[in-house]
Amino acid sequence: MTATSTTREGEAPNGWPWSLLEGFRAGDSGALRDVYRRHAEDVAKQLRFGFSFESRGRAHRFVGYTSAFDLQDALHETFRRAFEPRARQG
Repeated sequence: MTATSTTREGEAPNGWPWSLLEGFRAGDSGALRDVYRRHAEDVAKQLRFGFSFESRGRAHRFVGYTSAFDLQDALHETFRRAFEPRARQG
């Protein structure tokens, strides 16, 4: 039996309920909706107010989107990529 072929109880190491993680990986629409609802507000805040990151040893800053249209577009693109089959398996 594999990890995705059985339903487990409790939480996965990342803190998600096993049922949600397995549904997300399988592309279940209810699980994808739940993930979006759990994380969209926090992702939108990062996209609106910006964040700092390091790349190749150098510090950078994304300043955030000021346009509501651009913010929504980036939010939807972020989740579109996260919901692709290859990304869900990671």
